[in-house]
Amino acid sequence: MQDTVLDGSDSQFVIETSKTDDEAIKGIKPEREDAESSASMIFNEQLKHIDEEIKAVREGTHPEFEERLQQIIDKREQMLEQHALALNYQRQCIQKEYEAETLRLEESYQAQRQAVNDRLIAEVEERKRKLSEDYENVAMDGTMRTHTQRRLRTRTTQEVEVKVKKQKMPGKD
Repeated sequence: MQDTVLDGSDSQFVIETSKTDDEAIKGIKPEREDAESSASMIFNEQLKHIDEEIKAVREGTHPEFEERLQQIIDKREQMLEQHALALNYQRQCIQKEYEAETLRLEESYQAQRQAVNDRLIAEVEERKRKLSEDYENVAMDGTMRTHTQRRLRTRTTQEVEVKVKKQKMPGKD
């Protein structure tokens, strides 16, 4: 049998085969079996490798799992640190606000205390001044006022007339 093969060039080669078709098929079979067994071995090796990876992932020892886990841990730690800083900042703000409010209240207390003190001192000095005036009056005319003059609210003329009428009515009975 003769086959013509073109090898891409302008010349043609004639190859004579010494084997028959059956012999050629028999030669292909072992090669096919070798290829199939080789493919089967490669498949089994890859399957074994994938099973090992699955086992490593489940156990938490897979390198890619560890890398991704480390990224998550780093992100978590960063977020916790940010929250701690925010909490510290808020505490400082609240502390400053508390101190400012305390200072304001203390200043208000001191101002009110001073106002009460000043009023009392003014009233005591007023009584002292009146007492000195009374003493000077006693020295001049010999009479002494024993009580201080009461200051009543000023009444309108209508209030005085109503009070006078009420007093006269019970006496008529």
